[in-house]
Amino acid sequence: MLNTLNIKVGIKGKISTIWHELKRKAVHIIGLLLILALIFLDEELVLKLLAVLIILAILGNWYFTRRSIRIEAYKKLFESAGLRGRAAEESAKRFDKRIVGILNSFIRTSEKEEPFQASLKALLSIFLILILFGARYAIFAALPLIFGDAAAALVGKRFGKLKIPYNKKKSLEGSLAFLLVTFLTFCVFFIIFPSYAFINFLLLSALLSFVGAFAETIPGLDDNFSIPLAIGFISWALALYL
Repeated sequence: MLNTLNIKVGIKGKISTIWHELKRKAVHIIGLLLILALIFLDEELVLKLLAVLIILAILGNWYFTRRSIRIEAYKKLFESAGLRGRAAEESAKRFDKRIVGILNSFIRTSEKEEPFQASLKALLSIFLILILFGARYAIFAALPLIFGDAAAALVGKRFGKLKIPYNKKKSLEGSLAFLLVTFLTFCVFFIIFPSYAFINFLLLSALLSFVGAFAETIPGLDDNFSIPLAIGFISWALALYL
């Protein structure tokens, strides 16, 4: 009876973890809009949009790490709606708790101190690659963050048993999921937009997937930096010399 209960609790915990990760990765789908912007809009316009998003991420981190400022802002909001004194303050605290709860459901525990930090790093990486190398390589850099990184996290959480020897925080299962999903993502992208492939699309998809999978496992580096920067630079270098 006790063993059955423990199994049920364990399964429930894993499902909860996976669901949390799914919600967290749902935010990455917004990156699809960035991909479309890089494909169809002028580079200068996309740079401006990225700059705005980076500023918003910085402001978001600043705002959500200062509870007293949030409470005061919400209190003034409720006072403008007619509440006064303690009623306005209590309403502000309840509202803040609800907002923070919703936000926390989309981020990892390790990110709760600075909830927009991961997005900020990814945006900065794409911004840098777009400036240095152009839209094609910014797209290459962004695609793995949207799909491959999500697959690595989900599979790693559920099936991750074998640890990467040089980085115990990463699992072999998660890295293989990243590799496979990133490869398929690039293949689909190059089939839809063949002009972006400067060599055989299967070979290019494989090369970029392996680069991203390795960059994702480098210890001491945030993969929101390492993945896009590695793929952006390597793809640019390949196009330059091939």
